[in-house]
Amino acid sequence: MKRRTAGLLAGMLAATGIALTPAAAYAASGCTTLYDGRGGHSYVCKSWIADGGGYYHGTYSIGVTTSYTYVQKYEDGRVSTIGRGGSYSHVKRFYLRACDSLGSGCSAWW
Repeated sequence: MKRRTAGLLAGMLAATGIALTPAAAYAASGCTTLYDGRGGHSYVCKSWIADGGGYYHGTYSIGVTTSYTYVQKYEDGRVSTIGRGGSYSHVKRFYLRACDSLGSGCSAWW
């Protein structure tokens, strides 16, 4: 019965275009509240999946954010301000932080 179930599952995954690979075995996600230098905050979430060779891809989203607070992303040395969410691919390092638009500073990278 186990062999039949495994075969059915493999057939269903193949039919939908989903492949199971060793790299896909490492997938995770998390959410947190980041506080800027003025006491403002932003609720952020991110997910990541290992591509192999130390590279990852995933998604991020920005939730409730206080006035004068914005979020930046770090992708392998490139820093940019982001909107509500998006995705990234083939990076070794990906972080988010909240910053105060009035110049009071930023949170640590998460």
